Amino acid sequence: MEVLDGQASALTNFEVMRVLQQIKNREGKRPKKDRQHNLNTVVFEGLKYLKTTPGAHQTDESIKTCVEALRPFKLTTAETLQLVNTRPTNQVDIEVMIEESEERWPSEEEVEALITAVTSSLPERFVPKGKKMDEKQVKKEEKEPSLNIKNEVEDMEE
Repeated sequence: MEVLDGQASALTNFEVMRVLQQIKNREGKRPKKDRQHNLNTVVFEGLKYLKTTPGAHQTDESIKTCVEALRPFKLTTAETLQLVNTRPTNQVDIEVMIEESEERWPSEEEVEALITAVTSSLPERFVPKGKKMDEKQVKKEEKEPSLNIKNEVEDMEE
């Protein structure tokens, strides 16, 4: 996937991360006096947030696979985008995100099929090999992402 015009359509969190990373890389090559401080702040905060979302672990292929798997459910573009960005794992998530989901998919099996289409095509949280995370660690990491903010800011300013 290539973002041709970031203002022309809705973007997944993965695509927004890629655009922000490109801006960060471009700004990093400019002389320090020519950098736009406010832009760097927005890019830094945006990347900091997006690294805590499911989009941080997705790929072009996983998103394409997910969109194809969701096609039979006749979702709107906004609904598909929301499912890709949030990677719901239970029926309550679907009911909150999808308008009139109870009428559109009256049986639990249909909703489970929708959830399976999303969860089977989009990756879970990435955990490095040899490391296991228990539920407490996952929740803590979601609240306090393990980012070295000082190093991130210094990288942006260099």
